[in-house]
Amino acid sequence: MKMNQKRFEQLTKYSKNKWNHELLRKFQMLLQEQYLPFHLIVNETKSTPIRIVYNGSARTKRENNSINDCLLKGVNLLSKMLPILLRIRMNKTLILADIEKAFHQIGLKSTERNYLRFLWYENATDNTAMKKIVTYRFCRVPFGIISSQFILAAVIIFLLKQNITKFTELILNHLYVDNLIVAVESTETAIQLFDNAMNTFSKASLNLRAWASNDQQVLKYIPREIQDTNGEISILGIHWNKVSDDFRIRTLTKNFNETNKMMKGIL
Repeated sequence: MKMNQKRFEQLTKYSKNKWNHELLRKFQMLLQEQYLPFHLIVNETKSTPIRIVYNGSARTKRENNSINDCLLKGVNLLSKMLPILLRIRMNKTLILADIEKAFHQIGLKSTERNYLRFLWYENATDNTAMKKIVTYRFCRVPFGIISSQFILAAVIIFLLKQNITKFTELILNHLYVDNLIVAVESTETAIQLFDNAMNTFSKASLNLRAWASNDQQVLKYIPREIQDTNGEISILGIHWNKVSDDFRIRTLTKNFNETNKMMKGIL
């Protein structure tokens, strides 16, 4: 994939984040190690226009195991999507947030890290054809590993149950992976929920951001720098307009005249 130098340097800065990854300065071959291939997802409309996706299901040969084949997936601890979507229409005030870099807030034991190695360039500004390749390994849980979703959900459930409040059950029932999607009966309750959630999640260094609501008083209370300022937001794959407070399902429009011509041609 071709990309400009600025984008490449952004990716390199991300890949060298000392909290997420560590550089193996002395390369050492081990009997038990695994390298993760990755590819890029580009979406210029997102706050992070280029996202690195690691593939834990990749195999060196068809008959060999991937890292995901060797791990237990864990039980599904996620709330059901349909009940969440139904419940958030049952109260007046809708409030949303997500956990910033949720998976990367969970540390990996040093003995586990060699199974999550990957290769990268040493110097982003080196424009020579033969860039030096170095080895990194994850220090935090990466997205793309089969057990990552279970680990994140288990950590959040443990955190909430260690900090019981009147909002604990409400938050537990309205979390989907790293998204908080809740509807409450009043502005006052929404503000209390915001304060409670921010305080509780901060105890595990989990930062709630991209807050949104259909209540202008709630938005005035929440600092603008942690708000999602987009007018239309995706909630579990369905587009929600926070100004008009309605959901919109986008469908592809088919040209039925062309379809009829094709059918007649087949017949």
